[in-house]
Amino acid sequence: MPPETKPPPLQLHHNMFWGVFGTLVNAAAQWGVLVTLAKLGSSDAVGQYTLALAITAPLIAFTNLNLRHVVASDVADTLEFGTYLSTRLATSAVAILATLVIVKLIAAYPSPTNWVILVIAAAKTIEAVSDLIYGLLQRYERLDYVARSMALAGPLALLAIAGGLWLTDNLVVGVIGLASLWLCRMIVFDIPTAARFAAVRVQFRGQAILRLVRRTLPLGAGKALVSLEATVPHYFVAYYVGLEHLGYFAAFTYLLQPGIVAMNSISHAIIPRFAAAYQNGEQAAARTLLMRALLISVPAVTITLTFVCTFSDTLLPLVYTSSHTLYADVLVLLAVAAGIHCATSFLTSSVTAAGAFAGQMPISLLTLAASIGTSLLLVPSHGIRGAAVAAIASAATQFLGFATLQLLCWRTRASTPSPS
Repeated sequence: MPPETKPPPLQLHHNMFWGVFGTLVNAAAQWGVLVTLAKLGSSDAVGQYTLALAITAPLIAFTNLNLRHVVASDVADTLEFGTYLSTRLATSAVAILATLVIVKLIAAYPSPTNWVILVIAAAKTIEAVSDLIYGLLQRYERLDYVARSMALAGPLALLAIAGGLWLTDNLVVGVIGLASLWLCRMIVFDIPTAARFAAVRVQFRGQAILRLVRRTLPLGAGKALVSLEATVPHYFVAYYVGLEHLGYFAAFTYLLQPGIVAMNSISHAIIPRFAAAYQNGEQAAARTLLMRALLISVPAVTITLTFVCTFSDTLLPLVYTSSHTLYADVLVLLAVAAGIHCATSFLTSSVTAAGAFAGQMPISLLTLAASIGTSLLLVPSHGIRGAAVAAIASAATQFLGFATLQLLCWRTRASTPSPS
């Protein structure tokens, strides 16, 4: 498609609005899925779904190689979109095979649980293609298209799960419906939208794919470690405290997701601005943009914490059950961790746009170590309260790591001559 026929970019505040809108709708629907599972299904259904997400999330994060950010940052258009797409398809196939190995050879789950895990993995690989397209749309600063796609994904997932459980009382049917509807969304909406900005065709050029994989492998490993870090407390709660308490912990975590994904969407929206500033040697502009972005998170986090501290006893019985109020303090602790994650998302976008890929691996390892260490120390004796403190510890470790990497990146660039 000729460049002159591409839709023009939106202004930054418009992209921020659309990004927040799409992610909030999607997050609300995903939370609705959890509520639906609890009300229409059973504790087993909630456990199966949560387990499937916990197993597949690190695998998908690793094989995605964080290509969305790489595509969004490729403002110089150094690689054709077809190369990125081919890489994503190849690595997604690896994720499916790895999931199959886990459920067939390593884990010992019942057959229905295995099917839920495999179908969720398939759904996530479909979502991975849409995610790559989102990176292309970010590069051209058209998050309105991303928002529309995400606003479709969440309600479709809710419809599929609710419909499957209501009609058949079978979670496998629900997740098959979810994967099918996401595939339809990708074919009908995402791919035609991407075609307005780039040629959407598969190009299996082995050398180009291998070079891209080698370059982005640290990003994928880092994302997988971050994903694993987020699920580590869940593993410890399930092992030491039991599935019932894991249900409480997961419910509180999902309740805070809309705020986290809203901040993530804003951080995604400004990646092209970061990338352009760094490419043009405008470090002062990049620093100013980051400071403004971090200031955005301050009132949002403050309002969230105030609301949670004030109204948790009233809110929890409305959205869940009265028994959840016994652990209202856990929600407050998790809100603190969520606030730290929101600030970290802007640092992550900045250092990724600057091309500081390899430095993210040590941060992820330290974050995972903090999560495992504090979970092992606190969960056996303090249950889900200990898991919430572990979430704060790992979030703080990640924030300090990315802040340090950002300072090092600025220092390195300050000593490098700007492009003429």
